[in-house]
Amino acid sequence: MARTTPLIGLITSDALPPPAQDSQWQLLANVAIDAGVDVVFFHPDQLNARTRQVRGLSYRSERGWLTRSTPLPRVLIDSVTVHYARTSRRFSEQKKTLRRAGFQILNPRFPDKWGVWQALLTSPDLVANLPQTTLLQAPGDVEAWLQRHPAVFLKPVRGSGGVGVVEIRTVDKQTYQLTSAKKSRILSGGQLRLFIEGQLRQGPHLLQSGIPLLDLDGRKLDLRVYLQRDGRGDWQAITTVPRLAAAGQVVTNLAQGGVVRSFEWLEEATSSHSIQLPSRAEIEAVAITAARALTVKRKTLAFLGIDIALDHDGHAYLLDINPRPGRKALTPADKTLAFRYLLDFAASLL
Repeated sequence: MARTTPLIGLITSDALPPPAQDSQWQLLANVAIDAGVDVVFFHPDQLNARTRQVRGLSYRSERGWLTRSTPLPRVLIDSVTVHYARTSRRFSEQKKTLRRAGFQILNPRFPDKWGVWQALLTSPDLVANLPQTTLLQAPGDVEAWLQRHPAVFLKPVRGSGGVGVVEIRTVDKQTYQLTSAKKSRILSGGQLRLFIEGQLRQGPHLLQSGIPLLDLDGRKLDLRVYLQRDGRGDWQAITTVPRLAAAGQVVTNLAQGGVVRSFEWLEEATSSHSIQLPSRAEIEAVAITAARALTVKRKTLAFLGIDIALDHDGHAYLLDINPRPGRKALTPADKTLAFRYLLDFAASLL
């Protein structure tokens, strides 16, 4: 009996067909052909949970991109942008309907960063790697925390790309330095409380303790670990990428001016500064432990970007979890490996 070719759906808010031969979806389409997997790409507007039919595009090596109509695949990879996922109520309702009908949708979002943090706190193996974090309740919380910590961070619970992250430090008894992606300024205690009130009106925020993180020549540094589940459902580290913040920035996100470096560059830079650096395997082990803790709550998590910072003693701290990590920092070989794992994992759920 002939083997049935696995059919997988990939939902993307990107332009289709991919505009360039080196685009990520063209690469995934090529990987799918090599893996013997049939992938139909479609925009979320094409998703119809009632008819369970979809009109999308598939790639054939001899004919290029072809439009097709097909029964909705039982396994769907959700790769829409964070903004689209948060603003499209229709898409959210369609996914809920399909999940109730037994469809598998890969990489479900957590409600927000606070939900992620609460899931991480359930893992005793991560206690030493988590900065003290809580949900900001009132303006006075910041000043109270600054009596115990040299600095604190405010993070929007539904933020991404480093947008809205603010670092606050004590200058003296009633003066504070506030640094964001756009500027740094000095505030009195009263001005700080007014600022916090304004932030709370915009939405809930995390309050996180600042830790003496590693920097190089005054520029903040962290590492993005790209993780992918394989055909057995195990988490695999694709690569670990050091990110160096722009001068004066409090975040390393590429969208905020950060730059990517190689791990070999980091090894050489820390050695020249006599800084202890854990091995790549040790750093990736922390990220994989975090991913496993999150998988308990979200069984179909498939890929994650996990941000880890180091202190000057080489201790690793989890800073953030990204369910939709950008792939710009990945090499073509990294992307090929990640997509092969992704398709293997998706096919294993059929």
